[in-house]
Amino acid sequence: MGQIKDKAGNVFRWENIKDDKYKYIVMIDYFVKVNIQTQNINNKFYSLLGGQLLIKHGYKWDGASGPTIDTHNTMRASCVHDVLYQMIRCQELNQDKKDASDRELERIMKEDWKTKTIFGKGWNAIRSGYFYYAVKLFGGSSCIPGSQVSNKQRY
Repeated sequence: MGQIKDKAGNVFRWENIKDDKYKYIVMIDYFVKVNIQTQNINNKFYSLLGGQLLIKHGYKWDGASGPTIDTHNTMRASCVHDVLYQMIRCQELNQDKKDASDRELERIMKEDWKTKTIFGKGWNAIRSGYFYYAVKLFGGSSCIPGSQVSNKQRY
């Protein structure tokens, strides 16, 4: 099990799972402010109300995608990003919210960077920037309706 506390004091807690499609599960409801304004969205997996995103206990996701490894500072960001992309795929969010979703990944990764490395403080900006440009350039196919798992298959 892992957990991280965000700047607002909210705890994001997850566990590794053995599943054919997912690697992680959210262990407690998690609230986070996002810079995405839209109509209210509410279902059994998540809700987005006035820029407040709730990821509900039991939500599953696959961590960061691409040529990378999941680390403590990518877990919250990858989960929030997966939820936002799922909203786009399910046509609950407009396609024009993709870049804002990608920026949320970058912002949250920067917030969660607490590990000191031999690379110094600059490594945070490099890694979060790399993630942002990777999803900006290659994440579009993950936003196409019907391209991945639907809401019915998430739990």
